[in-house]
Amino acid sequence: MQFTTLALTALASAQAVFAASGSQEFVTLAIASGSGLQYTSFTAKGDDLYFGSGSDALAANVTDCGFLQFTDGSYAYIEADGSFKKGSRQSAMPGFVIKDGSLKYNNHSFYGVKDGEHYKISSVAGSEDSIGVLVRALSPEGGVNSVPDYTPDGKDCWAVGPPVSFSKRDVASVSSGNGAAQLGSQASLGVGAAAAVAAMLL
Repeated sequence: MQFTTLALTALASAQAVFAASGSQEFVTLAIASGSGLQYTSFTAKGDDLYFGSGSDALAANVTDCGFLQFTDGSYAYIEADGSFKKGSRQSAMPGFVIKDGSLKYNNHSFYGVKDGEHYKISSVAGSEDSIGVLVRALSPEGGVNSVPDYTPDGKDCWAVGPPVSFSKRDVASVSSGNGAAQLGSQASLGVGAAAAVAAMLL
């Protein structure tokens, strides 16, 4: 039990390294004058990202790796059709910045692509009725103040090593007899974190 506690503590510390670096946390506000997307925000329906409104608005930050990380621990990634979804860190895609108070992907704004009665968030105009959207990155404390601009430099991007699969269940199964951590596929952490766990078990 002692080894399990130490291992999980090391994993939590490793995750904190990623959370500590990056932009300030922000909420999004869509600027698309004359359209139904004006003043909407990033929301999610399952893993799909949409422009929406209300209490379902997502808060996020841009990490030092250029990933868009949401406060629930998920990350944005892009499908082949250009639409954004959210998933694990293993699927995260870099390229996000905050410039002139707005969130951009690869230095471009976003599009709302009609999907039934809603609009998916996309990096490309997928149809003639797609709507170009400027996405402001605002302080979650309210008001209209943008968070400071942020361009990732990648300095601390791999502070604990590149991502690997590491399962809490597998960590819990580690025994003091062999001192080996079993790698799984439930959570994404760094090689350095795995090494730290292994060192404590030896």
